[in-house]
Amino acid sequence: MQNENPAMKLHCLLEAASNQSKGVIDVPSFKEVWCNVFVIEKDDTSTLLLALNSMHNLFFTTKSYIESNNRLNTDLETAAPSAPSKSVQSDLF
Repeated sequence: MQNENPAMKLHCLLEAASNQSKGVIDVPSFKEVWCNVFVIEKDDTSTLLLALNSMHNLFFTTKSYIESNNRLNTDLETAAPSAPSKSVQSDLF
C-alpha cells in the first residue's frame, strides 16, 4: 500500500481553492469555491461539510507529523518533545 502525503493533499486543495479567485472580478462565495474544489453539487451542504472536515483532519495529521519530526519541528527549543503516536510512526515509514 502506498503511503499518502497529507501535507501534499492539503496543499493541493488549498492551491485549487486559491486559484479560483485569481484573475476573477466577481470572486465566488466560500461555498462555491469549496464545492468546485471537492466536485460537489452546490446544494449538497452535508457532503461539503464532510469534505471540509476531512480537510481539517489533513491539517491536524500534517501538524502531528511536523511536531513529531525533529528535522521539521523548529519549535523544539521552546517546547518539550513528545513521542509520536504509533499510528504516526507507522505512516512516516
